Amino acid sequence: MRRYVKEKVIGVVITSGILITSCGAVVHYLQPSDIPTITPIEEKVPGAAVVSREAIVRTLSNEGQIIGLTGDIDKRSQVVDNKWYGDKTYDIAILGEFKMGIDTDDIKVSTSGNTVTILFPQPEILTVTTNYDEAIIHEKATGLRKDFTTEQQQAIFKHTREEAIKEIKSNEYFEERATDSIGEILRGLIEQMPGVEGVEIQVEEDPA
Repeated sequence: MRRYVKEKVIGVVITSGILITSCGAVVHYLQPSDIPTITPIEEKVPGAAVVSREAIVRTLSNEGQIIGLTGDIDKRSQVVDNKWYGDKTYDIAILGEFKMGIDTDDIKVSTSGNTVTILFPQPEILTVTTNYDEAIIHEKATGLRKDFTTEQQQAIFKHTREEAIKEIKSNEYFEERATDSIGEILRGLIEQMPGVEGVEIQVEEDPA
């Protein structure tokens, strides 16, 4: 049986606050109002009023995860299977959502007087939400051919989903936007802490 997957590519279009990419992801940019207001955990330190590293770590831990980027998935694939006794095609569009960010447990905090230095890892995909039942499917069989089986359809769905995830992971623009947003969120969180006078944000380099 001859079978291949041909993917439809959506071009790149940049509009105000929205990016449509080759994997069909619509990215929602972080706005200043998106930075949450937290109730800091205060810690009394005898002597000079300096920032408590432990208090900052515990406050960040309460956040669990920091989402830097949220996008909508619209990934499409086509499977064509031609035989002398008939052809059949299967088009599928997977719709869903993805989130890129970091776990706050991976953030490293250091203090020097009233200056806080934050080191966080490169953002990664935290969640990908897709639903097989919500996929848009167009199927056609001619001649003596039968429709794709349920198992075959689910396999195509899985393959298409995996391809969408690969495209998101390899998209440098997504990573850059998520990194910038996370840095902005962390700065906004730390600047609310009592006694903080300066915040330095650093990003870990990708491992070689």
